Amino acid sequence: YSDPDGWQNIAAANFYLSGNGGLNNEWLHYLVAPNLFTMMGTSEVCNPGQVKTLSSGNLTLDCAASSVSGSGTVLAVTFRVTPQAPSQGIQYNIFSAASDQAGAAFAIFAGTWGIQ
Repeated sequence: YSDPDGWQNIAAANFYLSGNGGLNNEWLHYLVAPNLFTMMGTSEVCNPGQVKTLSSGNLTLDCAASSVSGSGTVLAVTFRVTPQAPSQGIQYNIFSAASDQAGAAFAIFAGTWGIQ
């Protein structure tokens, strides 16, 4: 994720998976100011590197293996996710999005992920 005003200006980094024509949706967020990961489908939160997992039932986020670092205009976020049994056979479209402190947002299509 990048922001011309510097990575510290990014408010949220989002990782969105849309499967089966939008019937299966998974949202993962990294919120910069509180330094927290969140995941749609759970009220739990965690910090990068914390020994904890978040699960929606379809995916599990491993907080201990997920990381965040910033330098210059770039915020690098690694969302370490593992598909769970209900995701078997789903072809996900992957989107990456960020929003900044001023409310500007940018999103891109980042590829596909087929769960076997």
